[in-house]
Amino acid sequence: MILITYDDEAEMGYIYMTEKHTDPVTTEDIGETALMADLDRDNRIIGIEFSGDAAPDIARLGTIAGKKQKLEPAFLNGERVYSFRSNRLKAAKTILMNGVGFHFADTGCQHFIGFDVFDRKEKSE
Repeated sequence: MILITYDDEAEMGYIYMTEKHTDPVTTEDIGETALMADLDRDNRIIGIEFSGDAAPDIARLGTIAGKKQKLEPAFLNGERVYSFRSNRLKAAKTILMNGVGFHFADTGCQHFIGFDVFDRKEKSE
């Protein structure tokens, strides 16, 4: 399960990738995007920060913000993945980081549309 939040005042969004919310050990850029990944001590992604240009993509998810969302199991190129999509747009670009593929609707990575968790071992439980 993931949890999506959005703070109107701060104009920031966040996706909690784990049920248990723990403090990150470090935060890293997700490629050349406006997204940041919070990592645990084992270098697993535990959360995704949306600020600046990326914040509106999460703000538009207002109907599901504050509610837990189940990652949908799927198969991609014969590999089992767990997916979240904010819409049905096709990914124009994907950035891979620590067992997670971040999908964007444009090649400039300005419009986040979802992610796939490729390896459950890479995701904190």
